[in-house]
Amino acid sequence: MRGACHVKPDISPILLILLFTLILLVGKAPSSRAWASGDFVLLVNNDLGMHCMNQSHKYLSILPPYNNLQAQIILKGDATRKPRIITGTYITGSELTYSIPGNTYSVGKTDFWTYDQHLFGVDLPDNVGLTGNGLTGSFTPIANGFIATGIPVTPFPDATPTVEHPYQKALIELTDSDGTVLVRSTPVIPVSVEVNCVTSGLRGWPRVSTAIPGPTPAACAAPWPMTTT
Repeated sequence: MRGACHVKPDISPILLILLFTLILLVGKAPSSRAWASGDFVLLVNNDLGMHCMNQSHKYLSILPPYNNLQAQIILKGDATRKPRIITGTYITGSELTYSIPGNTYSVGKTDFWTYDQHLFGVDLPDNVGLTGNGLTGSFTPIANGFIATGIPVTPFPDATPTVEHPYQKALIELTDSDGTVLVRSTPVIPVSVEVNCVTSGLRGWPRVSTAIPGPTPAACAAPWPMTTT
C-alpha cells in the first residue's frame, strides 16, 4: 500500500506575515494617535450641585471639602461610523485629567486638615481629600463614563483667599499618549461655606432676601421662588 498523499499548501511567507499582522491589529485597541481634536465631545457635570462645606471644623463639622465630577466622552459620528460613548480602555494611552486653575491649594483656606484625624479617623496629606484625590488628578473609568470623587476644593481662589467665589471652574482635558489635548471642558465645580441655600450662591447680592415664602420648617430643595426686594 502506498503512503498517504500529502498536499503542500501554497502559502507564501509574505502572505503569512500579512495574516499575522492583521490578527494583531484586530485585537488591539485603537491608538489615540489616530484621533484629532475635533473627533470628540466631552460632557462634564458636578453631581452634587452647590456643595456646602465648613470653613472651620473646630466646633462643628457639617461637611468637609468634597466635590465630585462626572464625565462622558463621545466619539462623533461621520459618514463611516455612528457616534459612540467612549470607555476608559477605548483609546490606547489616553488620560482624562482635572485641575482647578487659580485654586491650587486648600490648606489654610479651611482648617479641615487640622481635624481630619479626629473627625474621620484618617491623617490626610495636605490638600488631599477623603477619597485620596487632590486638586489635580485623573478620572477613574466607570460604566459608560468617568468619575473623580472627593475633590477638596474650597470657594476661595488663590488670588483672594479670604473672598468667597462659589462658582469655581475646573479644567478637564482628554490627552493622548503624546500629551496632545484631544478635547477639553471647563465645568463649574460649585462650593460655598454658606449653609443657607439661597445665600450660598448669591453672597453679596443686594437684592437677595433669606425670608422663606411659606410654612416652616423648610426643606432646602423645596420649589419655592426666591424672594427679592
